[in-house]
Amino acid sequence: MHNLSIAYYYRGDLKTAVEHDAEAARVCRELGSAARTAELLVNLAVLEIQRGRLDEAERALAGTSQELTPAYRAMARLLGARVAALRGDVSKARSEYAAAILMVRDAQDERSLAWGKAFFAELALDEGKLDEAEALAKESLGTRSRLGLTLFTGESQLLLARILLAKGDFDEAEKEAKAALDTFIAEQSVALEADARAVIAQIQLTTKRLEDAATTLAKARQTAATTQFVAPRLEVMITGAILDARQGKTEDAHKALDSVIADATKLGIPRFELEGRIAKARIDMGANKTAQGRAALAAAAKDAEKLGLHGITRKAQP
Repeated sequence: MHNLSIAYYYRGDLKTAVEHDAEAARVCRELGSAARTAELLVNLAVLEIQRGRLDEAERALAGTSQELTPAYRAMARLLGARVAALRGDVSKARSEYAAAILMVRDAQDERSLAWGKAFFAELALDEGKLDEAEALAKESLGTRSRLGLTLFTGESQLLLARILLAKGDFDEAEKEAKAALDTFIAEQSVALEADARAVIAQIQLTTKRLEDAATTLAKARQTAATTQFVAPRLEVMITGAILDARQGKTEDAHKALDSVIADATKLGIPRFELEGRIAKARIDMGANKTAQGRAALAAAAKDAEKLGLHGITRKAQP
């Protein structure tokens, strides 16, 4: 991304970053610079994915040309795979990630290789392939740390924390998530800070530390309510709803989860839709609506299984 666009990105102002890159792409197109236009469109796709605007990301990628450098061409393919993964097209995402990573290796672009491995690890997590996910996340983390990519190192640490949480290694998961949080605070990345707090709160809820979870989520909720980054916002809302339910605020929890499910459905991101449905079903089961909750849980598990999201299916086990 252009330096000014990067500044907007880290401040969390994705809308302005998108407007900046779209205008820059228009100017470059008028000047006849096809290669630079294509690079800006790839950058634009990155921003639109963070906003959850997958159709817009695909349109940006469709406008790229064959004049891209090998590194940018590989990046564009990685982003296409990322869109497929977010849409729940697991088979396409897996094959595209594998092909894109080979392209990145050929381009000898270590930074993008670490980026691709992190994306691939997230897909493997959703598929329930936890050992593969952990290995990829650690490879990504090692490369980013060695290259001095501080913020991206934090992202890989947070991803590793999610994987360790799924594996039941709560102490190591919390250690990695807190290290990521420290990085995001130092780098003033408020959206990622909220995301890290959500993961820490999930660990605290799983280990029955309700007061700690409430403290952790308080600040995350303030940020998540206004962030333009879709994943942290929905992650915090789901985790906050689970906390609310455990505190006896069932109606508040239902409202929040209904909003998550509606937003995720509109955006076409099934992972968050399914996780919202699973959380809501479990809340119903704990609120003397056992039959209703079990039916909803079974339906969510069936839908996750159809998509190949076996990691999410496991979350729906009674």
